[in-house]
Amino acid sequence: MRDNSIKLSWGEFQICTTSFLSKVKYSEDFSDVTLACDNEELLNAHRLILSAGSSFFESVLQKTGGQTNPLLYIRGVQIEQLKAVLDFLYLGEASVRKQHLD
Repeated sequence: MRDNSIKLSWGEFQICTTSFLSKVKYSEDFSDVTLACDNEELLNAHRLILSAGSSFFESVLQKTGGQTNPLLYIRGVQIEQLKAVLDFLYLGEASVRKQHLD
């Protein structure tokens, strides 16, 4: 049996996806989860991105079921550290001070 399908490839897929993730990270568009830390500051995020990059977030967010915009408190984390984690998950890289590597 002969396969009559044609493989389509989006040559700019990685560039477009990276660009979109960078843009959406800094906006509230499509955000569906709120993260809180010890500084009592809040950051909006996207459960799909958090789950794709972190088994911890994936497990916790699965337990929220269909809850709309759950609030996750991340104990023991300061805002600078949480921003670095989000940079890493959205952009694939983050700048972290040496004293915060623990």
